[in-house]
Amino acid sequence: MTNKERDIAVIDIPRPKEGNLLMLRGLAGSGTATFRVNNACQTMPIRFVAGDFSGEHVDVGRTGSIRMVIMNPEVMRNLLVGRDLVSDMVRVSSDITDTAADLYMAQGLSAETGFVINPCRSVFADVLGARATDVACTGF
Repeated sequence: MTNKERDIAVIDIPRPKEGNLLMLRGLAGSGTATFRVNNACQTMPIRFVAGDFSGEHVDVGRTGSIRMVIMNPEVMRNLLVGRDLVSDMVRVSSDITDTAADLYMAQGLSAETGFVINPCRSVFADVLGARATDVACTGF
């Protein structure tokens, strides 16, 4: 199977907002998760929060847009069916050659930053569940 045919998901958070509360430093925002599974592509809205208590792992200097690449098919399926993606439940790496990683942190955060991705954009969607929309696979 070539890289072009491999199942993959890309999460983009274009404009996260940064905030501080006492010793907690974090980011929050919304974006999209785009999936290519069995050569079919889908997208869904997501909500995103990240941070830690010491503020040591949030890469504020690099934070603009955030991009993550999910390489583990089980993690992709869980997000597609509406389950939250929590950083301490997957193996995260900033090294694209790390074949044991479930998720590659491509831009915006370090691999040590804790995060939660929720596959919905509103309380209404939380109740009814996440819904993915079919999209063309061009450029993906």
